[in-house]
Amino acid sequence: MSPLVLIGLLALGAKPSKAPVSLPMPPPPAVKPQPPPPPPPQAAPEPPRTAEPAPARERSLLSRIRLCAGVGPGVSLSSGFTPDGSSPVWLRGTARATLDLMRVGPGDLQALVPIAVQGTGFRMSILGFVIQGSVFGLDVMPSVRYQAEVFPDLSLYGELGLGFGTFHTTIQQQFVGYQTASAGGFGVRLGGGLEYRLFDRLRLLLQPMELTSLTVTSTVTSNGTTVTSTASASEWSMVVGAVVPLSL
Repeated sequence: MSPLVLIGLLALGAKPSKAPVSLPMPPPPAVKPQPPPPPPPQAAPEPPRTAEPAPARERSLLSRIRLCAGVGPGVSLSSGFTPDGSSPVWLRGTARATLDLMRVGPGDLQALVPIAVQGTGFRMSILGFVIQGSVFGLDVMPSVRYQAEVFPDLSLYGELGLGFGTFHTTIQQQFVGYQTASAGGFGVRLGGGLEYRLFDRLRLLLQPMELTSLTVTSTVTSNGTTVTSTASASEWSMVVGAVVPLSL
């Protein structure tokens, strides 16, 4: 400041002004952190959905039909088929058709139509006379059958049926010629066995037990004379065969 100005200010009684002082700015107020917003409520988890089983495809008629053929021995449990009263051993062949009807419990209820043919021959000598002949039989026994799979590819079954059967006996005697005897009647059939699946289109059948009992009326013709009588004819047989489905 110049001396002249200072002198003038003193003369006027004014005090010299101080230089401005810059004061520090107060700190901004502290901001309290706000708590985080609460998470949105979560929806309750949906219960797990169980897979609904696909509806079973309806089987066609051909897929429910199976054909079977087999062969085995048979033993007559009744006497009277041969002149000496012995029980012949038959060679027995059978053909059958099976139809699946419905599912019952662990297995299937089936309808079965077995047709069996059998035959045997005999030869004997009585007091020097040779007697020989043959016996032929046919039976048809519609049955019901229950079959269940007890192990993978292995099934057991039981059968019960009613039907009819016929027998025809031919006897040849020296000096006498041929004599014939026929018998036929109705009866029951009881069987049981197993099936083993070898391939999708082939099964092995083993039937160790088949019992057939018929009440038959026989007619014997000898030298122009006919004699009629009634008797029972029972037989045990077994079958080994193959089963083939018509369609998968």
